[in-house]
Amino acid sequence: MNHIIYNRNKVNIDKSFAYNVVMDVRSENKDQEPMTIKDCQQRNDWPKWKDKIQAKLDSLAKQKVFELVVHTPESVKFSRYK
Repeated sequence: MNHIIYNRNKVNIDKSFAYNVVMDVRSENKDQEPMTIKDCQQRNDWPKWKDKIQAKLDSLAKQKVFELVVHTPESVKFSRYK
């Protein structure tokens, strides 16, 4: 396992950098927790993952973490100050 040390004063932290960090982490993530739903579905223990995912979604819904997003037409203008 090779660890890369980045100098925060010299690294341009952009989408490309973030992508490369994720790919490095994923390449070291052998036989650990899956990173995507698709990864979960390909495992022998998929039913357990599915149950855990559903339990988490149910918990988030119960806590009203998410709200309906309504797209506003461009013609509608909002004023921050009333």
